[in-house]
Amino acid sequence: MLREKVGDENFIRSLQRFYRSHKYKVGNWDGIRAAFEATSDMPLETFFDQWVNLTGAPELSLEKAAQEGDKLTLMIRQTQNGDAFDLDVPVALYTKDSVTRHTVSMSNSSHQKVASIPVEGKIIRVEVDPEFNVFRRLHWAEIPPSLGNAFGADKIMVILPTQTSNALKARYQKMADLWSGRENFTIFKDTDIEALPTDGAVWVFGQNNKFYNHIAKAVSDYDADISDTSVRFGDKTLSTSDNSTIIVVRNPNNPSAAIVGLTAHSDAAIAGLARKLPHYGKYSYLAFSGDEPTNSAKGQWPAVGSPLVAILDKTASSTASLTPRPALAELKPVFDGKRMMATIEELTDKSYEGRGVGTKGLDKAAQYIADQFKAAGVKPGGDKGSYFQAFEGNGPKGTPVSVKNIVGIIPGTNPKFDGQSVILSAHYDHLGHGWPGVRDAFKGQIHPGADDNGSGVAVLLELAHSLAKSAPERTIVLLAPTAEEAGLLGARHYVKAATDYPADKMFANVNLDTVGRANEKIMVFSTDSAREWPFIFMGTTATTGIQTDLVKQAVNASDHTAFLEVNVPAIHIFGAPSGDYHRPSDT
Repeated sequence: MLREKVGDENFIRSLQRFYRSHKYKVGNWDGIRAAFEATSDMPLETFFDQWVNLTGAPELSLEKAAQEGDKLTLMIRQTQNGDAFDLDVPVALYTKDSVTRHTVSMSNSSHQKVASIPVEGKIIRVEVDPEFNVFRRLHWAEIPPSLGNAFGADKIMVILPTQTSNALKARYQKMADLWSGRENFTIFKDTDIEALPTDGAVWVFGQNNKFYNHIAKAVSDYDADISDTSVRFGDKTLSTSDNSTIIVVRNPNNPSAAIVGLTAHSDAAIAGLARKLPHYGKYSYLAFSGDEPTNSAKGQWPAVGSPLVAILDKTASSTASLTPRPALAELKPVFDGKRMMATIEELTDKSYEGRGVGTKGLDKAAQYIADQFKAAGVKPGGDKGSYFQAFEGNGPKGTPVSVKNIVGIIPGTNPKFDGQSVILSAHYDHLGHGWPGVRDAFKGQIHPGADDNGSGVAVLLELAHSLAKSAPERTIVLLAPTAEEAGLLGARHYVKAATDYPADKMFANVNLDTVGRANEKIMVFSTDSAREWPFIFMGTTATTGIQTDLVKQAVNASDHTAFLEVNVPAIHIFGAPSGDYHRPSDT
């Protein structure tokens, strides 16, 4: 709020002023206020007194939003008990194709403010404090229901199904017993009560539970649905015979309370579910597969029904969105985006002829990658002390051609792992002038292959620069296989011909193929090849914020397959499908 009040420049300069004047001294709120007042030339005593010394917090409600001509009238109310607060409340106004920001100032002399805002065009939607800039108590509808609501409730009730098989009755009874023993925990059968309790969190066990229909009905507010045999969360559909599901929704008779629908797919999964679920408190829905079980889906519902949103025209929608506020400071990137783009631009140059098998352009690409490995400080891992691992394969029309993988190594330091390796791979070939398997309409045209797989090579080379001076315990092999498009020839040859780091000592393969574009989630294939993969990507999401879609089923469309064929745990990291796939437009 203080940043919004004084502006970014004054905010930074004020903090700098306070730091300089209080270096090696004890600071206090008065000193901070004085620094901000001196820098911004604004009186801030009331602001600091309110937020530092007073108790409580405002609660807001949008009571009215109406447009008449070129004026929009808003009535915003502070609904908390006690005194009103001085507030600068951000407001976003949406038309069909634009959004504008405004501020409504509220005085501590009144709980209510009526504001008239000049507007252009027809306002479709009004949002009050859409980015949560005001310190306030949130309305329950602004907070997605989550497992945290259920586990943190003062009173927890479990309702067991009666109209189901004896095996399922025993399964859910076991689940309830594992959580029982606490004072605030009560177990009922669905025949014991007539209506959903409203005085705490309610767990509804089993899809045949007479109260489970409340779960199925409530998910219609979100991009989800439940059938007799499956659940759908967004674009992911899961079989309930193979997955346990946990779905949190609002109690229809007390929306501030949560109800949780739980289905368990096996007896063996019960102990793991009971142990793991308390650690997933922020999620609105979850799925687990296997006996351990392993997380197969998770997410949070969007907040719906906020009292700070008004829809003025339900027949229209807006294509506009708020531009995120820039950060006050940005960390230096770990990886060099410009260098990666330069690699892609180089490899898609016409002189590389689409990097087709049997072309001089492919040989040129091999030399380019080898030179980059050398410049990064990666040691050669190919034939006779070179970066190249040469072999012969079939080219266009079945004619034999000489091709080569490019291999670099970062030696491991732990003798315990001698001969073991982790392979990072990204194929560097593409379709050249239209071979193999190209569409007839594009034959004879150069296929640049920027995404497939100039992007993967760019990431591989950037990893070479980043990791070359590291001292890994296991050897890291940086592998740029050739002839992937011709049937994974390069990767299969590497697996077969590797001697210093043979296949039976290969620890894992991470394959980068077509990673230049991404939707909201990055796809990762073959995560069932090792039990550790899902946990690794749970960690990467937690630390980086990058969402992943873990796909278990085998997709034999890239070089990771060659490693899976010899029982090496391997995954394929993939950005997103594109209409440019295997077309000359992949630039």
